[in-house]
Amino acid sequence: MNSNTGAEIWWSFDGVGFGAFELAITQSWHNLAMSSSAMHSSELLVITKHRVHPNEVASWIQSAKTAISPLAACAGCLGTEIGLATDEADLAVVVSKWESVGAYRRALSNFEVKMHSIPFLSTAVDESSAFELIHRNVAGQTTEFDAARALDADEIGLGEAAQEKSTDRLGN
Repeated sequence: MNSNTGAEIWWSFDGVGFGAFELAITQSWHNLAMSSSAMHSSELLVITKHRVHPNEVASWIQSAKTAISPLAACAGCLGTEIGLATDEADLAVVVSKWESVGAYRRALSNFEVKMHSIPFLSTAVDESSAFELIHRNVAGQTTEFDAARALDADEIGLGEAAQEKSTDRLGN
């Protein structure tokens, strides 16, 4: 994918590659606004997978905790989590949830994040890691969100002229 588009801000911030990364969802889903009608959401879920030698899991977890603390303290971070795969001894995940793409981008420019989080999180498996939320179901209460990614995000780079979109990528 084109790292100059807003579609992959988790890979590129102001043209400087940081690698894949981010964290989790500790805030209760029940505290989030619930509605059955479509609404715009720019909430972002960032999931990074890490390969960790089974003999190094304990030290990796401690490093992960240290690395995500500055992110969790940033404005707009709704929570961070660390998880271990139940069926692969060498696979771990770091997850974060953000109130907006902008909040996530601002967090990446934070000095403490640059010093402690980015070096650790850049060791993640090289794959897409940021996802916009489009549907939520909590205890039967559903919320639909409009897709926020521009239709021309793969063709139009930052700073290039683009026309206003008439529909989102889901056809809405």
